Amino acid sequence: MTYKPGIENLISVHHVLKNKKLGLLTNPSGVDSDLKSTIDILRNKYSVVKLFAPEHGIRAERQAGEKVDSYIDESSGLEVISVYGEKFENLPPEVECMVYDIQDVGARHYSYLYLLGRIMEKCAKQRIPLVICDRFNPLGLKKVEGNVFDNAFSSDVGGYSLATRYGMTVGEFATYINAEFCIGCELHVARCIGLTRDMDYRQINTHWVLPSPNIPTFDTALCYAGTVLFEGTNVSEGRGTTKPFEYIGAPWMKHTEIAKKMRECNIVGADFAPVCFTPMFSKYKGELCKGIQIFITDYDKFEPYRCGLMMLDAIRKTNSEFEFLTSNGTSFFIDKLAGTDEIRKYEFKPEEYIKKQVANVALFKKRAEKYQMYF
Repeated sequence: MTYKPGIENLISVHHVLKNKKLGLLTNPSGVDSDLKSTIDILRNKYSVVKLFAPEHGIRAERQAGEKVDSYIDESSGLEVISVYGEKFENLPPEVECMVYDIQDVGARHYSYLYLLGRIMEKCAKQRIPLVICDRFNPLGLKKVEGNVFDNAFSSDVGGYSLATRYGMTVGEFATYINAEFCIGCELHVARCIGLTRDMDYRQINTHWVLPSPNIPTFDTALCYAGTVLFEGTNVSEGRGTTKPFEYIGAPWMKHTEIAKKMRECNIVGADFAPVCFTPMFSKYKGELCKGIQIFITDYDKFEPYRCGLMMLDAIRKTNSEFEFLTSNGTSFFIDKLAGTDEIRKYEFKPEEYIKKQVANVALFKKRAEKYQMYF
């Protein structure tokens, strides 16, 4: 059976959507198999009264971290309410049902997951039903790896006791947090058609529509599950280049030495080479950076989290200029990304830490199984 996203299975949630005024939280990844926008699809069938914009905006018109003000969407004429970077108290009173349709990337750090959690809390509080138009997980639904998040470090980039690579669709994730964290949202999932747990992006005959501006390819998404940790450091994670999260570097990096060390680590499914790049924006904008490039050689065997930890450890212990960045001058952002403060300890040993996390990851995987919708 050919894969189709949840937006093409609205018949399964028609009883929830009909005769209601809808609010829609989406971005450019919200399209059907023919690339028709979820905004247009819903407006043709139902009454959409408000649009809601996540980070990057409803049309991906903003870069990471940019504040998106509320505005009128030129195409639809609807008001777009920003829900990024704002602690909005309530959904507008005219909204009788919320709809969520955003492509996930399969890595715990992706901020849209936590935005969805906040929307679920608002819906529960106001007794508004929420419909999720489900989509495939680019990294697949079978492999679960990394570490399990310690909720003491929860923020908008981590939480819910998730494994780094958690192996769920966004609909399964929402069902999981709704039950495990007692959110109490009236949740309905328009399930994907033709999706099985054996499938990742390579097995699904569909277009790669950017989930966000800095995830341009499947390779990016896979590397992101590990190299996103560099967002918590003074090392560029490649934003502002053509290879975000595949290029890692800084003006002061001993890049040939790091590339040599990474090749000696025998990271299965990947190779490494020195590279120079000049970011057009973000860290080290306009400055020549010396770094390394990740080449994925075996998509099934590559472990991005292990790769990211090993790379971070090698760079940190080879360059005295390396620093962990603080968030608001107090807490360390790496702790929020990693869900632990162990990585900042100088005596940290990546391989030992990963081995310690195996049992925790297995427990998470077992706990999440009861929320599976695809087999």
